[in-house]
Amino acid sequence: MKKWVTLFERFQYFHLFKDVGQIPYHVQEYSENNVEVWRKSAHSDEKSYPYEVIDISSGSSGVKISLSIIKKIIREAKNIDYLNLFHFRKYSLVYAIFYKLFNSDGNVFIKCDFSHDVGLKPAGIVKKLTLKLISKLKLIDLLLIEHLPALHFYQSYGFECLYTPNGVAKEYYSLVQEINKNEIPTIIFVGKCGDKRKNAEDLVRALLSISDTCQWKVMFVGGETTEFKKWFEEATDSLPHDIVERFHFLGFITEASEMVNLYCQSHLFIMTSLSEGYPLSLAESCWCGCYPILSQGSGGNDLIDAGFAIGYQNSDDLKKKVYNSLVNIEFTLEKGRMIRSHIQESNDWRVMVKKIDARFFN
Repeated sequence: MKKWVTLFERFQYFHLFKDVGQIPYHVQEYSENNVEVWRKSAHSDEKSYPYEVIDISSGSSGVKISLSIIKKIIREAKNIDYLNLFHFRKYSLVYAIFYKLFNSDGNVFIKCDFSHDVGLKPAGIVKKLTLKLISKLKLIDLLLIEHLPALHFYQSYGFECLYTPNGVAKEYYSLVQEINKNEIPTIIFVGKCGDKRKNAEDLVRALLSISDTCQWKVMFVGGETTEFKKWFEEATDSLPHDIVERFHFLGFITEASEMVNLYCQSHLFIMTSLSEGYPLSLAESCWCGCYPILSQGSGGNDLIDAGFAIGYQNSDDLKKKVYNSLVNIEFTLEKGRMIRSHIQESNDWRVMVKKIDARFFN
């Protein structure tokens, strides 16, 4: 049996449900590989994991280059067949260099977190030369990339790439084909309210502006800052109770099964983010048949371009598209079924493992 090592310095239990935890889980479950996850000992805990988690003593807890990790890579490089790193950054390249120096036959896979506009903006001369050098040196055997423009950009420099938009946890695989949504048109928002990057206030304002024109309820998952709570109270202070009670703030939820239940109730998934990579919540909600309405910075541009999601340009456009989706709920349900079928084909970690298997494991 061959050995797969995922190196993520800050690995903690909540990462188990993100790409950092899901990739090694699916490699272990759906391929013939022994899996370990390496992290810095500052993040050690007593949690139970589905694979072996190795704590490495280090003086720091962040992602700065660690001498302890380099030493461990050097010691164990010959026994590692696949080294899985996260993020196309300097520290990942340093670890890849030392691994390749001591195991030239080994494979380095980097899961990238590029934003959608990478590949759309022209690269400077220094970046072009750097990428050409890295590609020539064959430090990286495979880049796992979430967005198509970035995929095409790195392929143009000779990198081997695999389109890998984020998938879902195993709890989603057992869903029945037909999902029964709430009777009342329901919206779900995932992200911390009050976080400027998440921009939840835009959705609240849009819903308040149509509160007397149609029925709806909205669920916010991810918690709220003190400042947001105060803002929301002031924004709704003079409104009738039956309007205010349509807003449900559910806090931070870690259980995947509970999130499955909430997504399955919901008709619309709305993201107002100013900037994202490829959110797991987008894949999860679509897997459960939610029709997404997305800001331009949401990270869902591939879905918008393919016609599986609605993109909006500004606050007025958001209000209009939310309203139209709520009052034409049968159309929204049908679009939700379409996006669900698409996501189950394109955003499945099991499919990713099979594709890597075909290229490298045999």
